[in-house]
Parts: sequence; C-alpha cells; structure tokens
Amino acid sequence: MPPRVAETGARFPSLLARGNLTPSPSVAVCFPKDYPTRRGEENVDVRTILLVEDNPDDELLTRRALRRIERVPHDVVVVRDGVAALEYLHGSSESGEAPAKLPDLVLLDIKMPKLSGLDVLQRLRSHERTRDLPVVVFTSSSEERDLRQSYDMGANAYVRKPVDFTEFCEAVARLGQFWLVTNESPRASARNGD
Repeated sequence: MPPRVAETGARFPSLLARGNLTPSPSVAVCFPKDYPTRRGEENVDVRTILLVEDNPDDELLTRRALRRIERVPHDVVVVRDGVAALEYLHGSSESGEAPAKLPDLVLLDIKMPKLSGLDVLQRLRSHERTRDLPVVVFTSSSEERDLRQSYDMGANAYVRKPVDFTEFCEAVARLGQFWLVTNESPRASARNGD
C-alpha cells in the first residue's frame, strides 16, 4: 500500500483499500495509473490543473476527485508551496524558463509554507502572463478575512474544503467540471481559434 494512502486512511478510513494513484514529488505531473492518456492522437487537448497544496492527504483526495471529471482529458501538476507555484508559472530564478503553456486552472490553498496562497495570488494578478489565469482558492480556512482578501486580490472563486469525504470529492469534481468543461475563458477561446 502506498504511504499516502495509509496517511489518508487516518482521516478517511475507506481509502485504505485504494492504492491506484501515483505519488507526487514536490513538482510533478501526476495522474492516476489507469488514466487514459491519448497524447499520441492528433487534436487532443489535454487540460492542466495546477494544484498548490502542502497537505498530502488533501492532495490525494483532490487528485482522486478530479478523476471524476468527464469529457476532458487532464493532467494534475502538484506543487507543495507558494514559491514552487511561482517558479512553475513564471520560471525558476536559476533557469528563468516558465512552461510554454500555462495551466487551465489553479487550485490554490491559502495556508502554505514559504509563501502564502494570498501572496501567490497577488503576484499572479500583478504579472501580465498570469493576470487572467483562473484561480480557485480551495482552502480549509473559514476566516472571513481570507475570503475577502482572496476576492480583493482577484480570485475567481473561494471554496472551503468540506470535512466529509464524499462532500470533499463532490466539491472538487464540480470545480473541475465547471472550470475545465463549462467555463469559457479568453485563453480557451484563443486555444480554439475563436
């Protein structure tokens, strides 16, 4: 059994029997082992979700719930702190290279090491390249101050992480479905040639 499943089992015992997700290092593209990748096919638009999450339990649950998104192939890139998120999106100070394609969605926790989610959000909105990037603050914080600051800084949505396992999975799946399938962003229009 992978260690992450065992760690999550303490919070959600029903996950102990499941072990079909690949573990993620601090920055990696992560997707289920049985994920139907079709990169070899032409005209397949694989969407990318950047998950900025320092809690391995919440990461595992979020990745698991994102598997429920239908009608759009997607990858999940996981980073463990705010500095790593900015390095992924804007390039590291050493290489200076950012990914050619920005993610289609950022799921951003607030309480993180090195640089808070609110600091990350502020920097994303102040940079031309990431100004319009859809960012959903996905956090366990129930502080009104965090909610207001998130919207003041340009968050597209603020969602509190449900404590109940089923509600957590449903909330994440709905977020992914909306932002990757239903929502139309300027970047999606440009990608489709509109």
